[in-house]
Amino acid sequence: MAHSKVTGYFLSLLKASLDTRQPIPSERLTADEWAQIFEMSKKQNMTALLSAGIERLDQEALPPRLILLQWLVANECVRKRNIVMNRASAGIQNRLAKDGFASCLLKGQGVASYYPDPYKRIPGDIDLWVDCNRHDFIAYITERFPNPDIKYRDIDVLISKDIEAEFHFTPAVFNNYFNNARLQEYFRSNKSLQFRNYVVLSTSGENVCTPINNFNRIYLLVHLFNHYLYEGIGLRQFVDYYFLLKQGFTQKEKENDIQTLRELGLMKFTAATMYILKECLGLENNLLLTEPNADEGKQLLNCILQGGNFGKYDPRNEARITYSLATFCRHMSRNTHYVKSYPGEVLSSPFFKLWHYCYRKANRYI
Repeated sequence: MAHSKVTGYFLSLLKASLDTRQPIPSERLTADEWAQIFEMSKKQNMTALLSAGIERLDQEALPPRLILLQWLVANECVRKRNIVMNRASAGIQNRLAKDGFASCLLKGQGVASYYPDPYKRIPGDIDLWVDCNRHDFIAYITERFPNPDIKYRDIDVLISKDIEAEFHFTPAVFNNYFNNARLQEYFRSNKSLQFRNYVVLSTSGENVCTPINNFNRIYLLVHLFNHYLYEGIGLRQFVDYYFLLKQGFTQKEKENDIQTLRELGLMKFTAATMYILKECLGLENNLLLTEPNADEGKQLLNCILQGGNFGKYDPRNEARITYSLATFCRHMSRNTHYVKSYPGEVLSSPFFKLWHYCYRKANRYI
């Protein structure tokens, strides 16, 4: 796939930001081209991360002063936001524990601990997998928060004006009934280990429970896959997976991962993800889970570059938050692009969505 000069420079700068062994870009950019790079970094939620590569540039290759100042301000805002989210993540988990609910921090601040500098990852919301009885926990949440958004997979809650949390009954679901049954069995059989693994989030000492690496190599791929098909996905989520794989794994662990991914019907998407990790992020061959698939990988890359972080810039997603027949049809139309590659999941989507709507309606969640 041929890239524009700006896109090519952006990807080269990203590689240089992730690994100091990667060469820095040699091209000299105009002020307009640097403005495009900065906008692209915002679109992909990677302004702070790219600052690591900018710090390696020669003086004459730096962005114009005004853009550089914007980058420094963005970098500081991300650092402060991470401090807030670290405290909030630990605080919510401690509150749940005091009220009798064990929980495990999914993605987010837990994944940031894989980064050489965790404060350069732009935080999202807080996702917690809660070990609970569904009925009891829904009652617990509804007593404390107005208008929670209750779904089969999770409950969405606005904790404060700038902090959202998702409390998961299960980490993820598939639309396909049979693959979802296998996925839920995987989660059940590996659940206990995830609620016993603690990490320190920052130098200030926030201690949280978060999944082990073996679990995350499966779960984060499932998360990437679902967002790719139904919303869109950005480079930030692949950088999360890049740093996860940089933690390393044994040959036996790799074989186990491949077996699980094959059972879940994710081998084609795994190969596409390996293409992104190798070609766009520079991951070493010995850390790839499988051989990259260039055709699927290029289709995935096109989605990433077009839609940005979680598909927010994809015009096909403009009405995705509403509940209407028109929105449903538009969503189905978007998914037709992926029928050839992932037929089992895409063709199951309308049936799952109909069931999920009826489930929420019957329980008066909507």
